[in-house]
Amino acid sequence: MSVHEGGEPQIGIIKFYNPRKGYGFVTRPEGNDVFFHLTHFRTMTVPAPGAVVQFSLGQNREGLTAEDMVVVPPDTVECYGGVITALDSEGGEIVTPDNFAISFRRSDFIPHTRADSLKVGDEVEMHFLMQEADESWRAKVVRSPGYQPESSVGARTERHEPDEEEENRRMLGILYKTDLDEEALQAARSLAERNMRATLSALVSRVFDHRLEPVTRRALVELIPSIYFDDDCQVFLETMTARLREALELEEGPGDAAAGEVLCLLLDDAHFPVRWSQYLLPFGLSLLRNLAPLTPCQALLDEPAQAEAMEVWLTRVCRHVEQRRSGHGYVLTTALATCDELWRRESLHEPLRRVLARLLVALDAEGLANQIYHLRDKITPEFLPVLLPLISQHPDLSQALRSPAQSEIFAQWIEMLLRGSGE
Repeated sequence: MSVHEGGEPQIGIIKFYNPRKGYGFVTRPEGNDVFFHLTHFRTMTVPAPGAVVQFSLGQNREGLTAEDMVVVPPDTVECYGGVITALDSEGGEIVTPDNFAISFRRSDFIPHTRADSLKVGDEVEMHFLMQEADESWRAKVVRSPGYQPESSVGARTERHEPDEEEENRRMLGILYKTDLDEEALQAARSLAERNMRATLSALVSRVFDHRLEPVTRRALVELIPSIYFDDDCQVFLETMTARLREALELEEGPGDAAAGEVLCLLLDDAHFPVRWSQYLLPFGLSLLRNLAPLTPCQALLDEPAQAEAMEVWLTRVCRHVEQRRSGHGYVLTTALATCDELWRRESLHEPLRRVLARLLVALDAEGLANQIYHLRDKITPEFLPVLLPLISQHPDLSQALRSPAQSEIFAQWIEMLLRGSGE
């Protein structure tokens, strides 16, 4: 469904494309990256990352999409030159010929496979400069000078192949909801092979589901380190897996001491691999959400030192959302659901208020609309009096509620709130 019919065409740069699954993302000068499927190209031929495209905006159940896509000349977008003057594991700084500093992230370098080979002194080209909240500038697209994307990659000639994205969602649904142990395990194995970031969160949720047999829960735990990212990430996941395995030795559920150790390890921020935050933050948040109701973890979270560690850890989530890093919408949805669970601990109310205010203020109208939609059935009545006033104070709320779906969800929340207050 087009949401900009009759409006000006959009211009963007293909940032990522998975030829096997037939989907990718387009970076725009303003706003979040937009999803597209190969069938959204008029020619059914998808150019490689780095190609400049023209498209119209549409919308599906998950949010905005790029549709009616065509390739346009590279000089359609402005290009800025510069030299890398600083680098770290996440990104670095580029200085232009007129001595203007621009930050960038490795995840924004095209092609992404060459991001690890960057070094200080490299000349680069930048597109789509944006101003951050702290008034610094960041390049949304960075590439080597003269880089030319291939004419096409992964073009498919069949329009009727199975929708793998839909299949992934189906299997995630099985993994989250099914009572059939073997089916859950089969879905988990398949998702782990596809290396999906959402798989980690789903595995954690199922691990703590006591409807499953202990042997199945342990089998799910063993799949966690099979989702490979890099060596640092593997050390973290393998260590966490070992602790979780110990916690699940008792058939009736997590052992008290081991569950507390898992929580302490998670909140020890020094062990968290920053490079893969977009994948590991939802995993950690899901783990935190499932640990919080356990008696030993409740006692730990009531301790001032652990409550402070929890707030420090959630601050990483805030930075991820504020800087619009890859996957920040999914991270935010998981974070808000986790805050809902943590709100049951009165000792955490003040730090959670600070975290929530920071998370929500970082959203633009589009992001707020997406969160309202994704949270429609995830917020408990107890948490609604906390979250709804913060959403109501958002300056872009009226714009976010232009869609009938979001307006209906918001109206239902207000009705729930009024019923709960007895008014």
